[in-house]
Amino acid sequence: MAAGATVNRPSPEADGGYGALHSGAGAREVHMRIASPPYTHPCHYGIDTSRATELAARNMTVEAIRAMVGADSLAYLSLEGLKAALGGHPWCLACFGAGYPVALAEPADGE
Repeated sequence: MAAGATVNRPSPEADGGYGALHSGAGAREVHMRIASPPYTHPCHYGIDTSRATELAARNMTVEAIRAMVGADSLAYLSLEGLKAALGGHPWCLACFGAGYPVALAEPADGE
């Protein structure tokens, strides 16, 4: 979940968000787990998130995002957990706040 639009729902006020969708289907609780760290920085290597202002995790707390999507709980994979899963391979992790592997010619919006 980057800009919050990944969780397709109208507005939390209108329908209670993502959690209400599943609760209406009979779920007693909705626990959302994101299999990456929070996406907090724009990507300059091809992912269409050019502005930091577009990123939910950069501008909201985990609790605020949880409330927005209407889940009972929300958790992300830690950056350390992602690095461990990658087995030490030097992938770019800049979008998770780990810095770019090369210097940028121009600073990103909001960087």
